[in-house]
Amino acid sequence: MKQRVLFIGTNNADRTQMAEGYLRARYGDRCEACSAGIALDPRAASVADESGPVSPASGRRI
Repeated sequence: MKQRVLFIGTNNADRTQMAEGYLRARYGDRCEACSAGIALDPRAASVADESGPVSPASGRRI
């Protein structure tokens, strides 16, 4: 059974989405990740597009 991990952010929703995407990409076989982030800042998205796996929350690379 996979462990469930919930990332909750009160100030910066981008970090929770990036953490979720990272956990899914790195440990998706062992963990089920979710985030409570609601908005992705376009500036964070442009940086995220430069490298990394795709964020399941936004469909962008993280």
